[in-house]
Amino acid sequence: MLKRHEQFLDAIQADFLDDGYHWRLTAPLTLEDIWFDTITAPAGFVTDLGSIPRIFWNLLPPIGPASKAFVIHDWLYATQTCTREDADDILLRAMQASNVHWAAIWLIYWGVRMGGMFAWISDAKSLYKNPN
Repeated sequence: MLKRHEQFLDAIQADFLDDGYHWRLTAPLTLEDIWFDTITAPAGFVTDLGSIPRIFWNLLPPIGPASKAFVIHDWLYATQTCTREDADDILLRAMQASNVHWAAIWLIYWGVRMGGMFAWISDAKSLYKNPN
């Protein structure tokens, strides 16, 4: 059967870490993507969900409808198994699959396109982010 759109196969299952900032997945999170088949962030992966500056949290909270998309995006940045542009495009499609408001999608997408280079370079230095 031909898949016509992105969809998540799982709910987020994660524990909040003692650092007050990160979450550790307790079960895998899988996205079916139209261009990249399936992408799975494994249990044990550590994420900060949305890397959104605190000043914008009232408008774009780091936890909410886009949380699953943020986890997959963090996984792609951590592993760098695709290009940065592909990772950002997957984030866009994953947010659309999560029914995130169109204005939030575009603000977040263009935010990572403009500012994500620093995280990409930082993540290239450590293959797998895993505090604690």
